[in-house]
Amino acid sequence: MSNYAHVENGSIQKLYDVIPTAWRNVSGLDKLSDEDLVSLGWYKIVKNRPGYDSVTHRVEYSYRYDATTNTVIETSTVVDVVPPSIEEARPAFLRFLREIRNQKLAETDFTQLADVVARNTSETNQAWSDYRQELRDLPLRYSTEDVINIERVEWPSKPE
Repeated sequence: MSNYAHVENGSIQKLYDVIPTAWRNVSGLDKLSDEDLVSLGWYKIVKNRPGYDSVTHRVEYSYRYDATTNTVIETSTVVDVVPPSIEEARPAFLRFLREIRNQKLAETDFTQLADVVARNTSETNQAWSDYRQELRDLPLRYSTEDVINIERVEWPSKPE
């Protein structure tokens, strides 16, 4: 993001962050008044930040520069956000689903320890086994559905 532009014949020649101390046959360029700078073709850059909706648009790090009478206007580039298709988003969604699923499985690993299994009833052991199997089956289930939002996943209920 530049602060000054050198303009000749209405055309921007070069953008600068700071005014150089010397330029062509002028020394002390950085000490001249704004009026004198404009007379030599050195214009301040005015930043123009258009409004946008952050859900449907994004600002790119590229700018358009337009020379006016005494200034150059720098305008940010705003582009539409194109949501990915389900086929494009599914691999990332499934990776995230597996991460959460693996965490939930790890949190219930203790239920498979021999002393816990021996202490629980067969119904309780079966409930934990069924829950863990449902977690393992989730990626296969969602690999063909049109769900790509982790908040819309129907997670199995943990046994009491």
